[in-house]
Order: sequence, then structure tokens, then C-alpha cells
Amino acid sequence: MPAHAQVVSESLLVDADYPNGFQVYRQLGVTENGDGSPWAANGIKAGSFTIMPKLGTEVASTSNAFQSETGAIATPFVTISPSVQAYSNWSRHWIGLVADGDFARYIGHARRNENRWTLSASGALNLTSALSATGQVSAEQIALNRFSGELSNVAASVAIIRQKTALAGLAYAMGKAKASAGVEFYNLDFQRILLSDGSASDQSNRNHNVVRLNGQLEYSPVPDLTFFVQGLYAHFNYYQLLSPSLTTSNFSSVRGVAGLRWELQGLARVTVAGGYARRNFSGLGLPAVGRASVEGRVEIFPSAFTTLTVEAMHRMSEARLIDSSPLMQDSLHVRASYEPRRNLIFNVDGNTLRQNYLLATQVSRIQSLAFSGRLLVSPNWELGARLVLSRRHTTSFSTDYVIQETNGGLSATFKL
Repeated sequence: MPAHAQVVSESLLVDADYPNGFQVYRQLGVTENGDGSPWAANGIKAGSFTIMPKLGTEVASTSNAFQSETGAIATPFVTISPSVQAYSNWSRHWIGLVADGDFARYIGHARRNENRWTLSASGALNLTSALSATGQVSAEQIALNRFSGELSNVAASVAIIRQKTALAGLAYAMGKAKASAGVEFYNLDFQRILLSDGSASDQSNRNHNVVRLNGQLEYSPVPDLTFFVQGLYAHFNYYQLLSPSLTTSNFSSVRGVAGLRWELQGLARVTVAGGYARRNFSGLGLPAVGRASVEGRVEIFPSAFTTLTVEAMHRMSEARLIDSSPLMQDSLHVRASYEPRRNLIFNVDGNTLRQNYLLATQVSRIQSLAFSGRLLVSPNWELGARLVLSRRHTTSFSTDYVIQETNGGLSATFKL
């Protein structure tokens, strides 16, 4: 499937394309290989489209359902995950449709239930051999817990956001170079959250729109080396005044990034980037905040069946859509993936994240260790298992709390 419309992620690292005619042997990591024959689902052919339906079920348990500081409640839960994807098989242009969801039901604790879903349509239009246009529209419901790191203050165990997105982009690729530009629109609608005493808290003061403009250049002087630069401008518009003393709740941010990707064929892949970001809070009566950032990722391939990945960053997170609070993030992520058989994959992930809020006296430290396995029984059946240990320690001028959770389950997925 071709790429969706260009979206600037919070990460500084750019997954640059290989320019036309400059394709090089690229070592794929274990988790990038796909299911492969004979384990891949065949899908349903419908004219010039392929439809890929699947239904997953997980039976799991958590040691702390409400992610509470004290009085942790352990409970089992069941998650049903239906999904349908359809994409065109045309020789040039492309259309893709996605509808999926994850619906979790906690036994005996309905207040903790989660409904996450996505509806998306995307496409690519090849205007010439070098020029292409992409677009995407989507609506989704997101559920963020206290270990996600996406919200500075989560009053309940889960925050529910409904997000609408519209994206459009143009890309021009010729020889060793590629240039692209895009516009992104996001509408974020925060739902009420259920508190521990059974009451609900209105979150509508967090509702906002975001408009972002991005541009990117990529250049590969040799097949195994790619340089990239990227620029981003974002404007945030809150529906309600964040304070009665303000006349506006709008603000903007800019970011510039430069980096490179280096392929050591069959051995490793190194991606590094640095940049500077600045967020202007003049409309809120607060000082502007600017910081330099750096981020890197190293993927090592000891064999065709093993991939080791190390990612580290020291970054000002001005590109966050959901929580607009400026903060510095220091993180380290280590992953080991092993494929003893073509239909069996094991992963171990370790994460540590420190978030220092720049306009508030708050520091959060989040750590997690995750083990997972995936067995492809046939083209139609897949089994899985996972175990995740999480911890969050947050300190501020008024609070100091620690939350811990152990969460694991067994899953089965049927695919056509």
C-alpha cells in the first residue's frame, strides 16, 4: 500500500523514501517482514479491490484497573477487536478504507470500559511520473490512560477524545531528491470522564482545533545515505478561554529539523536528527518557549531472525496535538525481536520516559517493560500473548504520587 498523506509526527526522525531509481537492498527488521506466504491472509477479491476482514478477541487481567495510587482493584477484562480494510489494486492510483475498533469490557467494573474506534479513507493520485497527491479523512475515538504520557493531568483512569482529521499533500520525486508539502487539520473533542465517586467531569474546556503546515526535502547522494530537512508551523485554537482574564486562547508553534539516515547494508540502520522548536503563548499572556532537540535510532540486524532497536531522545514536544502543554522529554526505548520460525515472533520492549513541564512545576517519570509473542497458526488464525509492567511517578507543587500496574492477556484473531 502507498503511504498516506504526509503527517509530521512528534518524533524528529523522518522515515524518508528511497528516491526513484535509487532503490537499495534494505534489511527489514523482524516486525517489518509482514506475515508472508503461506501465513498471510488472502483477503476477499471484489472487482479491483481487496477486502481484509478480521476479528480479534483477548482475555486479559489487570492488577490496577483504575490506575489508582492506593486501593488498587484487580479484575479480568475482555476486548473484542473487529476490523475491515479495503484497498484498490489499480496500477497507478490508490484508495484505501479502514474501519476498526477495540471494545474492552471490565468484569464487574463497567465504569472502566473502553471503546476505541477508527473510520478512515485515504488515497493517492499519480499526477505525473514524478508528481503525486495524497489525501486522508478520518474520525476516531481515542482512549488515553495515565501511562500514555499524552496528558499532563488525567483526573480519571482514562481520558476519551474524539478526533476528526483531514490531510492533503503533494510530493515531487526526481532522481536522488524528493520534495513534499502538506496541510493537516485536526478537531479534538474531549468527552466527559467518570470519576472514582461515580460522578462525571466535563472536559469541554480542552476542545480545540489544530492546523499545521509542513514541508520536507530528502536527498540521497549515494544509495545508503539520505539527508532530510523538515519544517512545521502549527496553530492551536481553543473553543473556550482558558482563563477569564484572557481575550484569546490561540497560540502557535514552529519547528525545524535536519538529519540523516545511514544504511550499513545487512548490518544496521542509523537515523539521527536535531532541531529547534519554539511555541508562542503571547495570546495567553505567557512567555514564548524555545528549545533545541535531538533524537536518534539505531537498528541492528545480528541475523535475519533477530533485530535490536535502540531509540533515545531529548526533545521539546511542541508537536503534540492532544495536550498543548510545552515540555521537555528525555526517553530511552530498547526493543529485541526474535523470529525462531517464520510464523513465530517474540518481542521484549523496555521504555523509560521523563517529562519536565516548562510552564508548570511538574515532572513525570514513566517506565514500562513489555513481553509479547505472536504465532501464525494458518492464514486464517493467529494467537498472541502479552505481559506489561508499568510505573508512573509524578511530582508537582501540590502532588507526589506513584501508580503501578501489571497487565497481560491471551488473544486469538480470525482473518480472511
